Amino acid sequence: MAFDITKALSGIGRGPETTGDGRNRELRYVPLHMIDTNPRNFYSTEGIDELADNIRLFGLMEPLLVRQEASGRYMLISGHRRRLALIKLAEEENYPASMHDPVACMVEVGADPLPGIEAGSDDELRARQMAEELKLIYANADTRVMSSADTAQQVRRIRELFTGLQDLGYQFPGKMRDHVAAAAKVSATRVARLDVIEKNLEPSLRKAWREGTLGETSAYEIARRPKDVQKLVAQRLDAKVLGGMTTERVAQVLDACEADGNRDREAREDWNKNVGAMAEAAGNGKSDFSAEEYLAQMHEEDTILRELCRKNLGSIL
Repeated sequence: MAFDITKALSGIGRGPETTGDGRNRELRYVPLHMIDTNPRNFYSTEGIDELADNIRLFGLMEPLLVRQEASGRYMLISGHRRRLALIKLAEEENYPASMHDPVACMVEVGADPLPGIEAGSDDELRARQMAEELKLIYANADTRVMSSADTAQQVRRIRELFTGLQDLGYQFPGKMRDHVAAAAKVSATRVARLDVIEKNLEPSLRKAWREGTLGETSAYEIARRPKDVQKLVAQRLDAKVLGGMTTERVAQVLDACEADGNRDREAREDWNKNVGAMAEAAGNGKSDFSAEEYLAQMHEEDTILRELCRKNLGSIL
């Protein structure tokens, strides 16, 4: 049987509804001022005004998911935007008394054992903290519209948490990538694609991808190519231009840059073998005339040729 992420880590991924089947949650009405934000939450909390208007009209459609602390207060696992929207409404209506209004919450009241980790140990405490953050991520993974870079950040953090749990002794069957994909609620193929982008994409293009200028498909196509090809693409084309191209067109640009890069590499090798003769052929007899100067001259001649073709022949070289 395949590893089921929704049954692991003390209920990670379980929905907020109680079903009476041992899911260790119960519905409580908790004063708003008793609910604290989770410091491990890294998701955006934008769009609060719109959400507050929605709650004003229709009420809180889904309870907050919380855990009660030893102090008696409650820590959010899921529902940070809803909490902020409720606070906004409270501030508009008879504040601060309105902060004592009860809010529907699903409260985690128990914890299943963590396989491979000694109960009551310091390792268990650290593992519980990691598991709590995984629950937060799982609860938010399919309820937010995230950019490709946001999804990659989420995948990266999930992998760090799973690796941390594994280091503490938590036992995972199967492949780590499958567990990460399940927790992030994306395909394992997409996890692999995001890994390639994060590890291999040229820095300036990676910045454009994170800012949303360069799409995931184009970023992946570029990240699969050698570093020198990526640098050549970044030098020749703005990321916005690349972002506006079809995948097929990006592949064509990459092929052209790779061909140019191969030509430059061969020319540099020829130069190193035949420096004197090639300097003379290039019209420069200086002994210190370098391979890079030779390539720059060659590129300049190429540019002049392209411009002549565009002007006289309408060529798209």
